Amino acid sequence: MRPSLYRIRSERKLLPGFGHPLHRPADPRARRLFALAEELGTAGLHCQYAMAIEQAANEAFGRPMVLNVSCAIPAVLLDVGFPARAMRGIPILARTAGLLAHLVEEMERPAGFAMAGAAADSMTYVPND
Repeated sequence: MRPSLYRIRSERKLLPGFGHPLHRPADPRARRLFALAEELGTAGLHCQYAMAIEQAANEAFGRPMVLNVSCAIPAVLLDVGFPARAMRGIPILARTAGLLAHLVEEMERPAGFAMAGAAADSMTYVPND
């Protein structure tokens, strides 16, 4: 049995693919993906389902629920025929790309050691006796 949105709410569980600590009332990344899918003519049933779930979640939770990029990516990919069985690898791929971008940024404009040094300099070591 699949839990209903109302049951997820009453049990105070998280709704996968919804919510974001910074992006409110909407995740601009998700909205852009849906807009691109529309522009390219690839938006289909999965994108429609995601948007319908967002509306139902808003109603069930009694507040705006942010459909995040983790919901939008699979909806768009499934609509273009990406195999569902391979979908679990997509977050790993996305995180890897982000990590590579951070590494390049750190190589070009190092900040890590400077931040660590500033933090260490601002603290006074007090041993526990």
